[in-house]
Amino acid sequence: MRFLVVPGAGAPADPARVGAKAAGLIDATNEGLPVPPFFVLSIDLFRAWRATGALPPELDEELDAGLEHLARATGKRLGDTLVVSVRSGAPVSMPGMLDTLLDVGATSASIDGLERQLGDRAAALDVRRRFLESWGAVVGRLPRTRFDARAGVRVAARATTPPPPITPGDLEAKIARHEQTLRDAGVLPPDDARAQLRTAIDAILRSWDRDRARDFRASQRIDEALGTAVVVQAMVFGNATGASGSGVAFTRHPVTGEKHLFGEYLPHVQGDEVVGGRASPAGLSAAASGRRASESLERQSPAAFAELERIAMALEARYGDAQDLEITVEQGTLWLLQVRTAKRSPRASIRVAVDLVREGRIDRETALARIEPRVIDALVSRALPPDDQLSEPPLTIGVPASPGAISGRAVYDPSAAIELAARGEAAILIRPECSPEDAPGIRAAAGVLTSSGGLTSHAAVIARALGRPCIVSASEVRVDVDHGCAEVRRPAGVVVPVPEMITLDGATGRVFAGALPLTTAFALPEAREVLEWARELGVPGWEDVIARLL
Repeated sequence: MRFLVVPGAGAPADPARVGAKAAGLIDATNEGLPVPPFFVLSIDLFRAWRATGALPPELDEELDAGLEHLARATGKRLGDTLVVSVRSGAPVSMPGMLDTLLDVGATSASIDGLERQLGDRAAALDVRRRFLESWGAVVGRLPRTRFDARAGVRVAARATTPPPPITPGDLEAKIARHEQTLRDAGVLPPDDARAQLRTAIDAILRSWDRDRARDFRASQRIDEALGTAVVVQAMVFGNATGASGSGVAFTRHPVTGEKHLFGEYLPHVQGDEVVGGRASPAGLSAAASGRRASESLERQSPAAFAELERIAMALEARYGDAQDLEITVEQGTLWLLQVRTAKRSPRASIRVAVDLVREGRIDRETALARIEPRVIDALVSRALPPDDQLSEPPLTIGVPASPGAISGRAVYDPSAAIELAARGEAAILIRPECSPEDAPGIRAAAGVLTSSGGLTSHAAVIARALGRPCIVSASEVRVDVDHGCAEVRRPAGVVVPVPEMITLDGATGRVFAGALPLTTAFALPEAREVLEWARELGVPGWEDVIARLL
């Protein structure tokens, strides 16, 4: 087979051929971990597609073999009860930049079979509803607001989870509206599962050339020629009945680097709602969820939570580094959808490396190889003065998602952040939530503030990767995107407009009115320890930062 890669041979996969995502899944499968069955169309397919602009004829035979693999592994067939996700997978991490299409194969004829599988007609119809929305966004390039009841003047508030009850009749009406929207736009999906799959594969390959992906590669100096693999994986349904949901787990905290299992979880949803930031998730553990403890994975499914803890510890021990896991729980059964080395803030990168050395898991040379010298500069950066020197209380407080302090002009559209940056002005991008389409604005902005979303949302992940201060889940902030303004709604009916200039404290989640004076601070004692290692070992590339800071 020229393109098809099926896991199960036992040998580690080459990320340069199958992409980092598939390589992690193949390794996890070889280890006997609970990964939904999948197959990979290698980066060789991308190159063949790029050469002609079309899927090669021999792909059909290889798709037959891949789908037969899924049928043997699941006992289901595409177009009946087998529904698949179609995901991108570059050799290097490009968080949120490439597309994913969920629920492919959810045809009108598949609903009865899905109802039997999921035990609930509303859950089966919800799969079809989600597929149409995913298709419209990825294949049709339609904005999510075309499918959003809040379209128009969008006022963001904390989403309620689990979602309020919805009847099969409600969903059937919504599906009919979605189908009409797609029909009017000329992108109604074929009601044939195999035709859907081919179009989905083509759309995922095309996402390599989306503007946001090109801009990200340019900013991160990623080779344009690398390309992406395509992962076709049997869907597991976090939106099913019972103990079901989706989440993201980190073996160590991605912002602080503290050694404990951290993550976010939403019951009765699929994973795109967690990373998309359209709702503010609960924690994995009851203790981390506070008043929302009943929504945590630990309370929803104690057995799945215990298994996740065991798997997370085993994976960190295997790889000798903090890991990032995307998970789905379907009716109490835990599944891993992604396993990768965790993206982390500069503070966390230092803390994790030092702790792993102290724990005897890696040596100092390995730790230094994982740290870019420039991240030390991010820890000797702007910070707020001590609290006793602050004359005014904060406007509001959200969840700190990426540390650092910054002052700038409040803007509500990514293009406005880009325009201000081009003029050399600092912009604070304020959004209800950030989608991958907002990535150019996040890169241009000096800081990011969102009303909803969690530490694993697109806004948080991209901001941490870029070293931008970011605050999420500031639920008192109501954003009117259409009119370019926001207000803070406090208890007892107090409403405060967000001023033109604001200051973010990404270390504490506080938002202040005006441009506060900022100081410099050496934010983490472990950073000095790392510099001492680099000087003692004479590691090349560290000379400049050692000379400036030691």
